[in-house]
Amino acid sequence: MNNILISSYSFNISNSSDITSIENSINHIINFIDSVPTYNDISVTKDILQFRMGEETLDDILFEVSGMQSDIYQHYLNEFEKSISSNKSNITTEEVLETVNEGPSFRGDFASVYYQVGHWPNIPATIHVSNQSSVYELNCQNLELHPISNDDFSERAELLFNNVIFHPDFSETLTTVKTGAFEDYSIEFVRATRALHNAVPLLTNSGHNPPDLITIRDETAKLGRTMGCTPQGKNKDGLYYDFKIFHDEIGKDKEINMSCEYHLKINFDNTGEKINSDFYNRAYFGLPLIEGRKRITLAFMGKHYNED
Repeated sequence: MNNILISSYSFNISNSSDITSIENSINHIINFIDSVPTYNDISVTKDILQFRMGEETLDDILFEVSGMQSDIYQHYLNEFEKSISSNKSNITTEEVLETVNEGPSFRGDFASVYYQVGHWPNIPATIHVSNQSSVYELNCQNLELHPISNDDFSERAELLFNNVIFHPDFSETLTTVKTGAFEDYSIEFVRATRALHNAVPLLTNSGHNPPDLITIRDETAKLGRTMGCTPQGKNKDGLYYDFKIFHDEIGKDKEINMSCEYHLKINFDNTGEKINSDFYNRAYFGLPLIEGRKRITLAFMGKHYNED
């Protein structure tokens, strides 16, 4: 989903640093790598120690900060290498500086650069990441602005918003929009799906759903414009879908046919313009209570169900 690139520019170390700074930088990179979800890639440039930043390399700086004492230098060099060794790549720092930009710009993939304090030269500030939260926000932004295709959008959405259970045919429903293409609504589609994801831990876990619809509506407001969240008024028969949902009590998936009549009202496009009422979009979902825990099953995101 996102190739996070690490080079000598990533670290908060200079020739005026001290040993504590080295230790803090190493701990920071270890914690960062451990925190990043595995659907992202992490690539450390192959010349991370040798690339010359001005007059010095990162290796030079480590030696100077170690007081030019070989044993201390070797210790921290080993610790540094240990922290990045499993993510070393064949990528050079120069390639990153010359090609990485917003969007899927790096070898056909989305990329970002890890930093601790100062930004990398010639790299947009918008694709600098420093922790798990900033990686997640960038991935959400990429999904909004670069949906690529309905299948790609669906695959990335399922990874980012994994509190939601997606119907197997979800990606196909994206193409049902009645004017333009689904890419014209990708920002709103992401906001709706993210609100559903964020709402899951807040659901009532009871058979009474109206309070949950309010919770979901309020989650949309936290991400931008409020989306109405209501049950279907009529023609509900076509809003039943089969989902395979894991049940703890039997230790496997169980297929359930359930109503997905609840919906978020998506009435605006990516530019913030309100859509003609003939072309409104909806996100249809269910709120099944399974083994005492309420879930959100997302069946459909596209044209209003009432319209043929």
